[in-house]
Amino acid sequence: MRTKVFSMLIFCSLAIANSFAANRYWVGGAAANWADATSWSESSGGTSGATAPTTGDDVIFDNGAPTVTIGANVSVNSITFSSSNVIMVGGNTITTSSMTVDNSQVSIRNNVDIVSALTFTGAAPSIKHSGLSSAAIYRFQLGKGGAFSLTGNSTSNYFDTSGNSSFRYNTTTDLTVFFKPTLTSSIAGMNVDKGLITIGNSIAVVRLTLSALNNQELILAPNVTLTVNSGGNSTLTATAGGGVVNASATGCKFVLKAQSTSILDGTKRIFKTGTVINHLEFSSATYTFVLFEPITVRKLTLTNGTINNSTNSITIAEGGSVVTGSGTTSAAVIAGLPGIPADVVATAGNGQASVAFTVPTGDGGAAIIDYTVTPYIGEIAGTPIVATSSPVEITDLTNGTEYTFKVKARNSVGSGATSVASNAVTPSIGTSLNPVNDKNSFVSVVNNSLTINHNSNVSANYSIHILQLNGQIAFAKSVPMAAGSNTIKIDINSLASGVYLVQLQDGANTLVTRKFIKK
Repeated sequence: MRTKVFSMLIFCSLAIANSFAANRYWVGGAAANWADATSWSESSGGTSGATAPTTGDDVIFDNGAPTVTIGANVSVNSITFSSSNVIMVGGNTITTSSMTVDNSQVSIRNNVDIVSALTFTGAAPSIKHSGLSSAAIYRFQLGKGGAFSLTGNSTSNYFDTSGNSSFRYNTTTDLTVFFKPTLTSSIAGMNVDKGLITIGNSIAVVRLTLSALNNQELILAPNVTLTVNSGGNSTLTATAGGGVVNASATGCKFVLKAQSTSILDGTKRIFKTGTVINHLEFSSATYTFVLFEPITVRKLTLTNGTINNSTNSITIAEGGSVVTGSGTTSAAVIAGLPGIPADVVATAGNGQASVAFTVPTGDGGAAIIDYTVTPYIGEIAGTPIVATSSPVEITDLTNGTEYTFKVKARNSVGSGATSVASNAVTPSIGTSLNPVNDKNSFVSVVNNSLTINHNSNVSANYSIHILQLNGQIAFAKSVPMAAGSNTIKIDINSLASGVYLVQLQDGANTLVTRKFIKK
């Protein structure tokens, strides 16, 4: 009996609570206070005088561009911004089950914590956070320590900011966050207190704060650059597994320009231990960057200043590189193996072949000494040839036998990984690597257009390669040719002025190798 009475009390309590829940529409005009009853209506554009929203109410901003003053913490069931431009001033914490920004721009000023699910919908919605004074940094916190879902955030739907605002992430949910693609100034602060936060597009900050709590990461998405500019006092941690930057994604870059010893003095970690930093650039005319621990980098750019690695090493990853401006390091950088040659193209001759390739994008931090080119009959390797540049002439091949070729580079550390196999070619008596006067093929250049006139004996797909004189491939294309006369035009406007080779090959016979001049 008691259980039944208790259940009835709970049901009645919920019913009473729900009976007071209501929709509240903003009708307060251009500037008004959240707490004023005259600011709210029970219907869209309706009569003012409804009570101010409270816990359980659904709040809708669906017209105009009001400035809303919030004098205290706000707790409602939901907030929807629909086709409006709202400025919210003041307030400490906004707690809702959901916040939707639909075809609207919302400007939030002063310190605000959002405890809510957040959804962007419609055309170009955004949330802009800015402080009321340029003398202080204002906090905009997502999650406040709990689960937080973020939907629709992208390069089109984003967070915006002025220079004196700080974005703070404190959530158990992993987030990917996008900011306005072009920011007029640096975000003042980027804080990670809790969660794995991925930055979806390139941004700049003047202060980076990473919590000492375990396993918190600020992750750079592929091709994203995070720049830490001068003027801020960053807060990092020495705690193993504590807050770190994960800059290992392809194409991402971490640029450190900080003018504060708090991030450079070697007593705090920056990067996630055990990962390879894709690209680290250091530029500081004032301070030396002292490494907290050894790091491995794919690309190291020393624009300005000094990195002190006399205690902790900098290792260049395989295929990595070092770019030096006026910057330097206090100790030698440990080189890695060179990268992999690319675009390997073979051209058959009479008992020989010419193998052209593109040099690796990274030398591993030590100059490439030479290249090894190995011929293959099927999977069986032949005698390798060592050369210092491309193209490489391979002789003593057997006419009528099909070959492919693989290339690897060597520096002072050793040989890097081997390239993928070239195209297959078959040397024969009828092939020639020499640019002889072949009456069947002519090339000419008129108005940045390369014209190839070719009289083919057979119908086949031909490979056309335009090579620099050092053997690097500037253009490659496969075209069908019919037996008889053919005319092919290629736009070479993008090529730099100079002398080039053009090679035509039908897979078995090299029909022509000719030079032309691009003016």
